[in-house]
Amino acid sequence: MASNMTKQPDIPKRLAARIRGAQERVQQQRVAIVAGERNYAQSSKRLAEFNASPEDFASRHYGRNAADSYPVQTTIARERERVAHHEKRRPERIRALAMLESELMRIEQEVLVEVTGLRPSSGRVPWPGRLPAFKEFRAAFQEEMRQADERWRIERAEDDAEFERLIAAEEAANEERHRLEEAQLRREIAAMSSVEYANYRAWADFLINGLRSGQFTMENVLESLRSRARL
Repeated sequence: MASNMTKQPDIPKRLAARIRGAQERVQQQRVAIVAGERNYAQSSKRLAEFNASPEDFASRHYGRNAADSYPVQTTIARERERVAHHEKRRPERIRALAMLESELMRIEQEVLVEVTGLRPSSGRVPWPGRLPAFKEFRAAFQEEMRQADERWRIERAEDDAEFERLIAAEEAANEERHRLEEAQLRREIAAMSSVEYANYRAWADFLINGLRSGQFTMENVLESLRSRARL
C-alpha cells in the first residue's frame, strides 16, 4: 500500500492520531498474515519430514519414542491442526487487510477534507508518514524474524555450552569430594581397633541388608551416614 504519495499538510494532533490508529490496524493485520505464513511453512515442513519417514522423524526429534508414540502423534496432530487453521484463515486475513487498507484511505480523505476547512492554527504536527507497500513490509518483517531466530540459536548454543561447563565442573567437584571421603574413610578404618572395625562392619551390613530388603529407603541410609559423620 502506498498512500500519501504527495506532500500533505500539517494537521492537528487529534487528526494525526486518527490516521496513525488506522495505520496501526493495517500493520497489525500485516503482521498476522506474515507470521501466519511463517508458522504455516514451519508446520508444513515438519509434516513433510514426518510423512517421508515417520520412524526417522521420531528418532531425530524424540529419541527413543516410536513414530506411533503419544509425544510424536500429539505433535503431528497439532501441526496438522495448524496447517488446516492457516489454510482456512489466510483468505479471511487477506480480505480483512483489504478492508483495513480501504478504511485507512477513507480516513485519510476525511482528514484531508476536514483540515482543508479549518483555520490555520498552532500546535499542528506533520501528516503521518505513509506505510510501505505490503511487499516491502513482508520482506522487512521476514528479515526481522530471521535475525531474531539467529539470535535465539546463538543464545541457545551459548546457554547449552555454559550448562555443559557447569555440569562438568559439578561432576569434577563430586569426584574430588568422593575421592577425599574415600581417603578419609580408609584412614579412619586403618585407625580402628579390631572391636571398632567389627562394629563398623556390622553397622554397614545392617544398612545394606535393610536397603536390599526394602526396610530402609535411600534417604534413610543417607541420613544414617550423615548422622555417623557428625559423631
